[in-house]
Amino acid sequence: MAQQPTPQPTARSSSTPYLLVGALALVAAGVYLNLKGNDDDAKSGSAGASARASGEDGASASSGAGSSSRARKDEDPNAPRPRVRVTPEKIELGRVTQCGEPSVAEVTLINESKVAVKVDGWVATCGCVSVLAEPGFTLEPGTSRALPVRVDPSGVGGKSQRVDFRLDGNALGGRVRIDYDVYSPIRTMPSMAIRPEKGTELLLELERATPEGEHIATPFEVLAVLPPIGRPWKAAEGELPLEPGWGGVIVDFAAVDELAADPASRSDPAFEWRGDGADARWKTFEFVIRTDDSVCGEMRVRLRNG
Repeated sequence: MAQQPTPQPTARSSSTPYLLVGALALVAAGVYLNLKGNDDDAKSGSAGASARASGEDGASASSGAGSSSRARKDEDPNAPRPRVRVTPEKIELGRVTQCGEPSVAEVTLINESKVAVKVDGWVATCGCVSVLAEPGFTLEPGTSRALPVRVDPSGVGGKSQRVDFRLDGNALGGRVRIDYDVYSPIRTMPSMAIRPEKGTELLLELERATPEGEHIATPFEVLAVLPPIGRPWKAAEGELPLEPGWGGVIVDFAAVDELAADPASRSDPAFEWRGDGADARWKTFEFVIRTDDSVCGEMRVRLRNG
């Protein structure tokens, strides 16, 4: 607030002493009331602190959204808490490649608590890591379950990923770290193909490369796509052929949709599903590219359905 201008002396100067006495009286009264209010506030704060110390929270604390007293009203504070341990806590997977068999590790979840625990799911730091199991299972006290974890190659060089397991109520159920090195003598770009927003076909480029990702100009040929959900890229009449060290595959997501529509596909390990029953939709699909290369004769590629 802006300070009021200082009053100027007037002709009625004889009344000044009385005004001065009145002002001092008002100041004194204000100081008294202020001190009394502070004293009352201090007493009120002291009483509130005593109530909190004795466990008798006031109305404002208990009515707060998400307060601990409300969240645990129906729980026994002395009840045993769930505890799940993951072993091993760290995996050294070594080389991960698109050539040959997929890279799969195994972790074990152990329920070390005295209560049954529901494992709701897991979260990985990269889409290239997947747990090959269905979430929502229960571990009884003292029991364990082994889970396979697959790592698909993405990028080049050393990688470190993590998987966090989540229990019922979004509690952390342990984690595992996976370290590995990515190298494929022939690699696809992208390493995991995502369904295009328009159309159903997608071109995958294949490149022969060094462990550091440098191109090698040595020719190779793409022989086949299995199952036949795509075809090797061939230069059309009048087009220039690919340069040495390059290849291509055209993937047709509509052909994968046709495979997924077959009821037998639900038991096909190449598919990963999202949802159940009639609402189920394929999430990922793995296929094989065959080449004439002696070191990388079969390449495994995973497609993602959006």
